[in-house]
Amino acid sequence: MDSGIYISIESDILTQDADKYEIKQYSISFVPRQIYNLDKFFNYLNELNKNGFNGFNEEQLRIAEQFKIKKQRAKQLEIQNFINTLNKIKQFKMQKVEAERQLKIQQLEAKQREEERIKAEEERIKAIEIEK
Repeated sequence: MDSGIYISIESDILTQDADKYEIKQYSISFVPRQIYNLDKFFNYLNELNKNGFNGFNEEQLRIAEQFKIKKQRAKQLEIQNFINTLNKIKQFKMQKVEAERQLKIQQLEAKQREEERIKAEEERIKAIEIEK
């Protein structure tokens, strides 16, 4: 502790809790005991950075990619379900409009038949009156 050098390393780590994955930030802090190892340590970190080290091992990257794909599929499924719901609503509205149109036609036909029946009844009554 008398060296006066304090090292802090922060990294994002993919964690799994049950079926849920998330990226958490972890921090490691320490005071090196031997100064001569410090140069080796910083050289090691520089090499890792040069080689594109991002803090994840292959398994974590694979899990992260699967999680990302799963999340995208869930979003696509949600969008598809929404589109399907909109299509069903549209279909029900079209069915309702068609049913209302058919009802109007039936009502007009019924009204026309009633008018024809009344007219026929009036003519029958007139014919009976003429005979008298």
